Amino acid sequence: MSKVSIILPTYNGSQYISSLLDSILLQTYTDIEYIIIDDNSTDNSVQILQGYAKKDSRIKLYFNPLNLGVNKSFEKGITVSSGNYIFLCDQDDLWDKTKVENLVQKIECGYDLVYCDLRVINSNGRLIAKSFQKLIYTNNLQSKNLTKYLLFRNITNGCSVCFRRKLIDDILPFPDDVIYDWWLMFKVSLKYKIGKLDEALMSYRIHDSNAIGFYVIKKDDKCKLDNIQKHLICLTLFSKQKNILKHRKYFDILFRFSHTRIHFIKHRTNIIKYYFGSVVLLKYFPRLYKHILKNIVEDTLPKLYAVLIKIWLKQKMRV
Repeated sequence: MSKVSIILPTYNGSQYISSLLDSILLQTYTDIEYIIIDDNSTDNSVQILQGYAKKDSRIKLYFNPLNLGVNKSFEKGITVSSGNYIFLCDQDDLWDKTKVENLVQKIECGYDLVYCDLRVINSNGRLIAKSFQKLIYTNNLQSKNLTKYLLFRNITNGCSVCFRRKLIDDILPFPDDVIYDWWLMFKVSLKYKIGKLDEALMSYRIHDSNAIGFYVIKKDDKCKLDNIQKHLICLTLFSKQKNILKHRKYFDILFRFSHTRIHFIKHRTNIIKYYFGSVVLLKYFPRLYKHILKNIVEDTLPKLYAVLIKIWLKQKMRV
């Protein structure tokens, strides 16, 4: 049996941490070490963690003297771990007791990284969605398309992932400007074999205090612009990695589209150029049509409505 390391950063997670620990400590797979990195919590998370560590010798606690953030905490946890297979864990989720066992079985079929589907629950544990992958439209992706898809957006959460120890030198350090799981998936897709289990093996909790989640509200222009700028920073970092030559044209297309979109949001001009750029994007990224169309609608619909209302009023006045 290969040793597994579960990496768990914590920060002010006292509300959900006990439920999470209860679920990951009851895994059917037994050869596990639990690496917990507390990121300078100010609530009673540390006391809760110490209580569990006294009861279970598999738990190894580390404490950051300063708040380092989720990327560096995961990086630290991965570095001090010793398992052949590494799992990443969020402090507010719930794991099925067979999650580790099932993902280890999958990765031993010849993969370097595997990930599973997730159920989505709210702060009270009520089911929101049976499949996170269907919710974000990534349930039918093929492995050969992953790198191209990952240039546009991430395909899963880090808490759903298991990967081999040999990947560490390729994925670390995590850069400050890209969230760790997106960076991990992109880097691995360039060189290694990725597998997926369609079964939901855990419950992913969405609430107001998520360190990482997904947006479910309509964004204003400032938020849209900030997100585009962040994406441009990610693309710049991705473009400097090895093994990306065959993807160069996709970088160019995404850079042009992002700059066109920024100009359109700021000035609400060049709508034809913006639509043309969107059509080009759809041609080269057809698997992303729902996300691309959503961007177009969110950016242009208020403007189009205003134009249509003005035309309608003018027609009425003439009559």
